[in-house]
Amino acid sequence: KEKWQAFGWEVREIDGHNYQEIEIYLSYPTPIPLIVIANTVKGKGNRRFEGDNLYHYKQLSEEEYNEALAVIAVPTAFFVFLLTFLVLGAII
Repeated sequence: KEKWQAFGWEVREIDGHNYQEIEIYLSYPTPIPLIVIANTVKGKGNRRFEGDNLYHYKQLSEEEYNEALAVIAVPTAFFVFLLTFLVLGAII
């Protein structure tokens, strides 16, 4: 964080699992460059995967894959917003 600030960037740390917070800071107007540090936990929300580095790179079995899909509850509207932001942000 201090290194980014030393180069004149505005630094915000957020909960990387909080979609509303991500949306707010991706839309945050600032006259200087902004970096958002999104703190996350690998596998958050799934008892089997959460905090286990093995599932960061391991190929999932069909059972594990289906279990992971059942746990994911990401609003579609958020992904549409994020994709739009990333595409338009790259163009502008």
